[in-house]
Amino acid sequence: MGFVLVGALLFAAVCATAIALAALAERRVRTSRHLTLGDQTEYVRWMRDKHDLNRFGLAQQLRRGLGGLSSFGASFNVMSLIGSSAVLFGPALMLGGPAVIGYGWPIVALFSLAVCASQAEIASAVPTAGGCYHWAAALGGRRWGWYAGWLHLSGYGALLVLVNVTAAGLLDAYASQRFGYTPGALTFWSWTLALFGTQAAAHHAGIRLLAAVHAAGAWLQALLAVAIIAGLVWIVWPGTYPADWLYRFDNPVLGTEGDLWAFAAGTLLLMRAFIGGDAAGHAGEETVDPRIRVPWGMFLSAAYVAVIGFVLLAFMALSWGAGTDAAGGSLFLQLALAPWKAAGPVVAAGIALALWFSGFAVLGTASRSLFALARDQAAPRSFLWAQVSAKSHMPVRAIWLVTAAGLACAVLLDTAVWLQRLSPVSFTLAFVMLCLHIAYAIPIGLKLTRRDRWSRLEADAPWRLGGWGKPLGWIAFVWLLLTAAAAVYLFSVWAAAAAAIILLVVIIMDFRYGKRHKEGLENASRRTRDEIIRMERTYRSRMSGK
Repeated sequence: MGFVLVGALLFAAVCATAIALAALAERRVRTSRHLTLGDQTEYVRWMRDKHDLNRFGLAQQLRRGLGGLSSFGASFNVMSLIGSSAVLFGPALMLGGPAVIGYGWPIVALFSLAVCASQAEIASAVPTAGGCYHWAAALGGRRWGWYAGWLHLSGYGALLVLVNVTAAGLLDAYASQRFGYTPGALTFWSWTLALFGTQAAAHHAGIRLLAAVHAAGAWLQALLAVAIIAGLVWIVWPGTYPADWLYRFDNPVLGTEGDLWAFAAGTLLLMRAFIGGDAAGHAGEETVDPRIRVPWGMFLSAAYVAVIGFVLLAFMALSWGAGTDAAGGSLFLQLALAPWKAAGPVVAAGIALALWFSGFAVLGTASRSLFALARDQAAPRSFLWAQVSAKSHMPVRAIWLVTAAGLACAVLLDTAVWLQRLSPVSFTLAFVMLCLHIAYAIPIGLKLTRRDRWSRLEADAPWRLGGWGKPLGWIAFVWLLLTAAAAVYLFSVWAAAAAAIILLVVIIMDFRYGKRHKEGLENASRRTRDEIIRMERTYRSRMSGK
């Protein structure tokens, strides 16, 4: 009974923390000088956001059209509760036992709320497409921005590979059972190419489709979670096992003993569902009223994943063994589809679509990161990747470069697996966590240590945490570094080697392009309002074909 009480208190702490931080931020928003202009026309709101962006020396090239739900969906779809669980719920449960849900999930959720809240504060102050790159540059200067930006882009590129390759494997396995074909390399790569290709092509359609996809993805994941929970309640509730089973560290179904390292590894696998909360920040130049909607999208995505995810995975863990293969790698799919019988293919299609939405959102974030770097002359052949389509208002060349690079990395990963050098999911997830967590830690650490610069930026940020910002920032900073190191230690030391190679390349690029990057940032900082308006007029004229 004591174990159940501790677990219940942990989950209650997650809910209380989310509510308290949201209430604190809402009070700060209401007392700030920021005006939402909700009673004004769309043009007035657009002009306000454009002039706000111009203050950073940036022209409005990307089209604004993302509302609050779409901004939320950008982060929520990258985190992808359904997609992440479909891939990693079974392996996490096998490693650490049910306690990875009962104890591990609330612990990860608490620290992830601190991370997303700290990032949301900075995003409210610097609502640009560069995300981590621009946050670090604004707080620490060019070089900090350079390394944060490239580590972030590397992490998101690897995340795109992880999402689409694992999705292709799941889709191939399910489709082969459903339609009776033999899965193999040809079918797997057909699914992989289809995922990468359709996601990149969809980004050509412009901001309206982007907004619709982000919003639809958020609704789809919520509906799937409700449908899966309802189905499990209908057929097996109150569950195959009692509630205290959720807090066991051993694996009674397989008869294996648990230990601290197995629990830590299983918990870190589930942490994938909390990676990507910053995605809304990279849509800052495409979001209406980004100083408010972007930070809310970032924070609420983590809060909803924390709460809905615990309920969903707890129900699934307590239903483990209800007509499922206990050792199956597709345990999530088995449990999700079991209650629905004839309607199972509909639920399966929804899960497949959620996986596609996740890859789409990851690709969008990675391409905005590359676009922002190229726009500031921080990438080789920057003039190519900084171009924005006159038709769709999208950085399409950056999108296709990220897509091509992702496919190339998927081939390299498959080759390494064939050579039996590493485990693909463990290696890629460790690399993602190492790169992204360090990239996240850089601007948070600078916010804590460069108080003078942060004070100037904070004055324009309506979404703030006040006195709680500093302790939460330190908690987030330490957590990010610890989990980055733990991922390498527990999953794959090869990830550290790969990250070291990336870092070496970034250092060489800094020597090669650093001077040009510095000039690009200085030119942007000195750019007058008239110069920016001329750039926007030229751009609009080019878009209209005049």
